[in-house]
Amino acid sequence: MKSISIALAALSALAVGTAVQAQDIDYATGDLSFSRLSGDGGDLDVFAANVAAGYRFDAVDVFGALDFASLDIEGDELQVRSFTAGAGYTFGQLRADASYTTAELEVLDLSADTNLFEVGLGFDNGAFSGRLGYAFLDDEDLGADALYGVALGYDVSSELEASVSFHRIEGATGGLDDSLAIADVTYDGELVAASLDLIRLGDDASAVAVSGAYDFGQGYGVIGGFGSLSADGDQVATLSSLGGFYRITDDLKASVEYFRVDADDLGDVDGFTLLLSYDLGRKPTARQTQLDRVTGALEGLSGFGF
Repeated sequence: MKSISIALAALSALAVGTAVQAQDIDYATGDLSFSRLSGDGGDLDVFAANVAAGYRFDAVDVFGALDFASLDIEGDELQVRSFTAGAGYTFGQLRADASYTTAELEVLDLSADTNLFEVGLGFDNGAFSGRLGYAFLDDEDLGADALYGVALGYDVSSELEASVSFHRIEGATGGLDDSLAIADVTYDGELVAASLDLIRLGDDASAVAVSGAYDFGQGYGVIGGFGSLSADGDQVATLSSLGGFYRITDDLKASVEYFRVDADDLGDVDGFTLLLSYDLGRKPTARQTQLDRVTGALEGLSGFGF
């Protein structure tokens, strides 16, 4: 209950803070969710919370994020916590940034942590954007020393945008693939929103997902998605979801979603997600770090992008 109280306080503080200082906000989001997955092996309960925000002070901007997840598998608990802080400086159409992320994994009485430091140089001319990034990892147990990559984005219109990024894992060991490619296309209209996400790891594994939302008006809407995971050219898992949402305010939304996972090794898994989300603008694509790109792709592939 303590973790839930902390997460609720963080989400409330974000909502109050953004309402008071909206003129200084670059972007701000917050999510609270509870999910239950049920299969032949039992039930898995997942509570997750995250808050992210960016503030701009003329040419200087600062950004940060807090993430927490607790997984309960038949009484055995696993927790993941992470914190990110960074700053950027814009000069003309160019922007340099640096960020630090620390993450901790705790299982029973065991714990492990890792730290990531990333620097980047990007450009944004309003329609086209791009970024070069290099991230250093200080945890040898991850089987990698660093991650570097390049990202490109194009805003077709105020509602439609596309982006692609290529990443290389330096010092990959233990059979870890050393290349990663991510592509996405998003449309965010007044009544309809849709997203297409693709990810490829090395030469053997790939995934694709499509998700969307439709607003019926009066605050009510429907959401859904479908994703597929392939390995060695064969489909090994699919995920489908369907649900609805209600807009409490323009920025605060509650949703419920049912999903089903069909996996070769796990069999059929059914579940649901309850989500409370606050959105005062998402982080611009031109400012996404490599960590943002990877976690954003995983969110899209899970089918819960909306």
